[in-house]
Order: sequence, then structure tokens, then C-alpha cells
Amino acid sequence: MKKELYFTLENKNQCYGTLVEWWEKHKAFNGTAIPFESIPNRIFTVCRDGVELYKVAVYSTDSDMCWIGWITSNPHTTMKERYKSLEFLYDKISKYMSSIGFNILVSKTKQTGLMRTLDNTGFDNVEPLTNFYIKQI
Repeated sequence: MKKELYFTLENKNQCYGTLVEWWEKHKAFNGTAIPFESIPNRIFTVCRDGVELYKVAVYSTDSDMCWIGWITSNPHTTMKERYKSLEFLYDKISKYMSSIGFNILVSKTKQTGLMRTLDNTGFDNVEPLTNFYIKQI
């Protein structure tokens, strides 16, 4: 029986090393990690049974809009282990960001799986040629 999903909210000091390790394992960003200074302090992590499955950075702006960036899966887990966990996390991110005053959540992706997840969690693809998604929260 699968354990329940839960999420944590971390700052970049707590998880930057893990993100870099995961990016290296995924061979992301052509081998160059996103600089520490470019990562926001708000990193959402979804876990099941004590295992981190995804980390998602959320950038805030000086408007009512925030951005999802750097969706990173734990490379030491399987798709089966991660099943539906990103949808769960997007729901939690939406609720949390709404609770602190944001009204719009934005994401951009070219990956089919992430596009499906965005579609399944209430995002509207407002720019299909570039896959620019937006969600009122």
C-alpha cells in the first residue's frame, strides 16, 4: 500500500545541494547548474514515505503573479514511485500561493508529461505554440 503524499516548503539554503545533485544526474542545463543567487527562496518538495519525489521552485513577483520554475524529479526514483505526485504538489502550491496573496500561477514547458500535469491541475494553455500555461489561483 502506497503511503500518503505530503509536501514541505524549504528555502534554497536547505535544498540547493540536492537540486544540483539531481540536475547533474539528469544532465540538465548542459552541465551548468542554475546559480544559487538565481534560485528563489521558496522550494516546494513532494514526498512519499520519507522519499523526496520532486522539488519545484516558485518565483514571486511584485504583482499578483508567481512563476513555477525548475521542476526537478528525484533521479533515484521511478515514474511509478512519482505517479500523481506532481499533480498533488501543483495543487498544494496553488493553495499556498493563493493564501499569501497571489492570484495567478504561471508555468512554461515543452515536455508532454508536464503539459498533461498542467492540464490536469487547472492550468490553461494560453499560448499553445510556446506552451505557456497560466492558472488563476
